[in-house]
Amino acid sequence: GELSSPEKIKKVLDNTDVLVCPSYSEGMPIVILEAMARGCAVIATDVGAVNLLVNENTRWLIAPSSKSSLVNAIKDAIMVTDVTLMEKSTAARELIQQRYTWDLIGKKTVDVINKLSVPS
Repeated sequence: GELSSPEKIKKVLDNTDVLVCPSYSEGMPIVILEAMARGCAVIATDVGAVNLLVNENTRWLIAPSSKSSLVNAIKDAIMVTDVTLMEKSTAARELIQQRYTWDLIGKKTVDVINKLSVPS
C-alpha cells in the first residue's frame, strides 16, 4: 500500500536489503535515491539517469524490457554473501552522501544559475 509518512518509509527501507525498481522509462528516480541513502543495494533498469546511481558497486543494473535480466539479478541478490551485500549497502550510502545530498544539489543548482546569469 501507499506509504506517505517519512517515518514509515524510512522504517521499511531500514528493514530492506535490496530495492527492486524495474521500469520502462525514468529520469532519476527519487525512490532509488531514498533507498540508497538508507543503505539499500538496488536492482534497477538501465533507463534515464539510473546508471548514474546504480553502478557496479551498488547494484544490479538490468537491460530494459528483459525479464531474464530481472530474474537473474533477483536470483543473484538472493544468493549474494552478507559481506558483498554489506559492501553494496555501504557503497550506495556513500555515493548518496558524496554526490546527492540536498546541500550538494542546491549548491550545484545555484552555481549553474550563476554561470547562466547575464549581468545587466
